[in-house]
Amino acid sequence: MDFTQEELQLIYTACMGYGDKLSEIVKGFPHGEEPIRDEISKKADKYWRVARKVTKYI
Repeated sequence: MDFTQEELQLIYTACMGYGDKLSEIVKGFPHGEEPIRDEISKKADKYWRVARKVTKYI
């Protein structure tokens, strides 16, 4: 697949933004909900990792 620099920047921004949003959601969960908090945190980390990978091509 070939992406333009603009498209790569959009992918990076979307992944970072979604990871940040998930991280904010985790902060709103009560402390008794650790399993859900952990899963959402893992998902945020996955999106941040994709964003870091994209920076290799920007």
